[in-house]
Amino acid sequence: MKLNRLILACAMASAISAYGGNCHVSFKLDGITADSAKIIVVNFLKPDNIVNKSAAVVDGQAVFDVPSDATNLIVANFESANETRDALPVRVIAIPDCPMVVTVTQNGHSIGGAPEYVSIRSAQEAVGSKMGAMTDSAFCERVKNYIVANPDEVGAAFIACDLGSGILEVDSLLSEQAKSVLHGYYDYFFNKHNAPLVAKRNADRCSEGAQAPDFTLKDINGETFTLSSLRGKTVILDFWGSWCVPCLKSIPRIKEQYARYKDKGLEIVSVACSDTDDAWRAAVNRTGMNWVNLLNDSENNDITKVYGIGSFPTMFIISPDGVIVRRTTGENDDFFNHLQSLMQ
Repeated sequence: MKLNRLILACAMASAISAYGGNCHVSFKLDGITADSAKIIVVNFLKPDNIVNKSAAVVDGQAVFDVPSDATNLIVANFESANETRDALPVRVIAIPDCPMVVTVTQNGHSIGGAPEYVSIRSAQEAVGSKMGAMTDSAFCERVKNYIVANPDEVGAAFIACDLGSGILEVDSLLSEQAKSVLHGYYDYFFNKHNAPLVAKRNADRCSEGAQAPDFTLKDINGETFTLSSLRGKTVILDFWGSWCVPCLKSIPRIKEQYARYKDKGLEIVSVACSDTDDAWRAAVNRTGMNWVNLLNDSENNDITKVYGIGSFPTMFIISPDGVIVRRTTGENDDFFNHLQSLMQ
């Protein structure tokens, strides 16, 4: 079964846990004889990163600690010394900061632990979650009604992921807190089914008047840089690429503004996108970009998705209190005129 199909199938199964950035899972075996437990771990923020771990079964219990900053899919198998499996594979979803215990029997498994799982179980029981239910119009209606009645519940955000592309219809009804507790699980399904709309949603969130999303990347010297460290300064945030002719044409003008207003509190942050490390460094050195230079990490920390970047260059003016006051695509006189009016 392909990874995406495996994740989709397990999305409608029971839930499990993790805590403190470390997935701590206890499996208790009831009526099952096994010497070892083996798990497959898939991080929803990095679904191509599959980890295999094993642990001995001691006094009918196997404990796993898996470092994790996101919700995980965990598939567990229990084996005896002769490599026979004494129970069907257990598939569960692990949420950071939610300790739990999975009790495994010959007939299935049950989840105990953090209240988030009570919320998820209640939501699943209320709507009758089952694999493949997203094609059932009556089920989808039950999910929507449950979300309307319980927008702040983690369980409501969890079952929203059963709606397939219909998740977009309920996205605005759910609280951000309910979605964020799932640490990447909700975003995985939203992005999977609504990829063309995600960029627009993020772009809308990063429009003029919005708070600029914070982020952290390594700069060209290997030092950690965080956007919010420039709070109190006016910032030009420039998304560009060494391969982008309009981007390269705009650099002399950015340099001119930086020289003029640096002493008045202007800072520049350039984020190179779709670039190799060598091409990025060569372009920075060749053009004399003597400010903060970052290389976007498209695999692990894609800032273009956060800001809804669809073309290059895209530039922002961010006020000293972290608010986006200008957003523009391409080289635009109005952008620089507005900057000058702010810096006077």
